[in-house]
Amino acid sequence: MPRRTINRTRTELYVTSKMLMKPGQGVYVWKRFNPVTASYDHIEVGQVTATRSDHCLQLLGLVHALERVEEGTAVTCVVAHRVVLRQAQDLATLERNGFRRNGKTIANIDLWREVARLVSTRSVGFRHASRRGEDRRVMSEMVERANHALDTSNAQ
Repeated sequence: MPRRTINRTRTELYVTSKMLMKPGQGVYVWKRFNPVTASYDHIEVGQVTATRSDHCLQLLGLVHALERVEEGTAVTCVVAHRVVLRQAQDLATLERNGFRRNGKTIANIDLWREVARLVSTRSVGFRHASRRGEDRRVMSEMVERANHALDTSNAQ
């Protein structure tokens, strides 16, 4: 059976993260698909970061990925964490409510404000990484890269 090709016209940013076995530390990874060259032209692994949550790492990775994209670019962010996806899709409402949900300020408000600022100057859409096909292959490769980065940071 021939492989199905996907016509991509938007830049895609894949974002995932990996928590360390040591409590409170982790690393984020993001990768960019360039539709002009039809290839993945950039991958970045963040430094080991002290945090208590996986979604904070993915949010940090999302901020770093969006900062590297030129203003006015059409972008699709493919995220692995459902909390990040849900809040990112509802970003306009969060911003209108002062980044409060049910009367309480959301966690990581400084990162969400930064995402809102970056999204306002770009055409950004969000989707969840599927567990099959290209998304699964890309995310698996990124987690392997994160594991390698964690192994080298633990060795130092």
